[in-house]
Amino acid sequence: MKKAYDRIHANQLLPLLESISREITERGRRIQELELQAAALTDTREERFFDAQAELATHKREVRLAERELDQLGCVVDDREPTSIIIPGTDGKLTRGFRWEMGRSTVRRLASDTGVPGVQ
Repeated sequence: MKKAYDRIHANQLLPLLESISREITERGRRIQELELQAAALTDTREERFFDAQAELATHKREVRLAERELDQLGCVVDDREPTSIIIPGTDGKLTRGFRWEMGRSTVRRLASDTGVPGVQ
């Protein structure tokens, strides 16, 4: 089912989008740290290496789940601006939707320079 939002309903999504974005951002940072840690331990095959690999897998899974939650809302992360989320407009199309940037208190009409695949 295609999701569609007017400006009022798009703004009502913001607390949830803030939470999802924060989780993706925080887990993304931790993933980078763990990848560096695991790379440094690759040759040693110590228990710390396997612990890092397990934690890394958990964080990657949780990021996928958060992204799936965005997808269920009809929203996507902007490819060019990972702290921005694109929300479909009243016709259900991303090209006529809204952009929300992490830390902002309101959405704004989508500009044409978005990084959403297929959006020109």
